[in-house]
Amino acid sequence: MLRNLLLNRENWDETALIDDFKKISYRDLALKAIAVQKKLIANQRENIVIFLPNGGYYIEALFGVLMAEMTAFPLNIKLTKYEIIPLLTQASVHTVITSEAFQPIFEDIVRDFA
Repeated sequence: MLRNLLLNRENWDETALIDDFKKISYRDLALKAIAVQKKLIANQRENIVIFLPNGGYYIEALFGVLMAEMTAFPLNIKLTKYEIIPLLTQASVHTVITSEAFQPIFEDIVRDFA
């Protein structure tokens, strides 16, 4: 359903969202969500953590996860490593979508479990 709403547009150039005063068209949003979806297809049906600040990248990741028919598990970027660990364990998460800025948090978590 979400995929149809995003992909079956009559006017691809309409603004889908505005992020930091930058307009993102439905076409660009769909292309970016499809790119995320393609990356996730190799991963079996699983919960996918989205650890990104609110904005365009978050929406692209969310749409991509949902289009891949997987479960999005959004985490607030204000959470600490010690708050994140039990959530990841409880939700059986193996894949995280994040930015380079937050990558060290998850590298520390992986080291703690190694």
